[in-house]
Amino acid sequence: MTSLLGDALKGGHRVLDAGCGTGTFVAQLAAEHPETAFVGIDPSVTSVRIARGRRDPLPNVEFRAMAVEELLADSSRDQLFDVIIANMLLQNVASFDDVVAACAKLLAPGGKFVFAVPHPCFWSRYWRYDKESWFRYENEVWIEAPFQTSLSRDSELRTTHAHRPLNAYINGLIRAGLDISELSEPMPDAGVEGVYPVAWEFPRFLLGRCQLAAT
Repeated sequence: MTSLLGDALKGGHRVLDAGCGTGTFVAQLAAEHPETAFVGIDPSVTSVRIARGRRDPLPNVEFRAMAVEELLADSSRDQLFDVIIANMLLQNVASFDDVVAACAKLLAPGGKFVFAVPHPCFWSRYWRYDKESWFRYENEVWIEAPFQTSLSRDSELRTTHAHRPLNAYINGLIRAGLDISELSEPMPDAGVEGVYPVAWEFPRFLLGRCQLAAT
């Protein structure tokens, strides 16, 4: 994600982390870029409360309990963002088109939209539902299952996400007026992969950087 941000986090820029959760990532960026203003939003009041209660509060980041569509309704043209980050957000929203359109409208001219999602071509294999009778790659479907990570396969918590085929993501970005300038399918290097109990056979995440299409 940070490699796709490149030099976009310049001093004087405004950066939005849409779906910031408990604020760990945006706080890290704010600490590394003290001359850049950051806003983290999340519809979870609990997550935002945790983010605001961090032991190391920073003056260049604020947190708000709201969805990106609500932020759009409250924003004026002088409150646009130079960079919008959607880090593992888009697979959790009910209306992909509405969320991406709101992000595009919140971008300042020349602004960048950077996203990360579970790789739509391979996430079903990672979660092992690709052979289920109800699953077809080309259909959008909501998945509910125990929350698991590679190092913690047992959990009483449950989580949901939407499977959307790759074309749904790409066409949605196009409809929102965003041009894709770079895509990435990261794989861990040998040192990092050694931490995982099972070797990566395929990329698990898809990352991209977009900008507003020229008009």
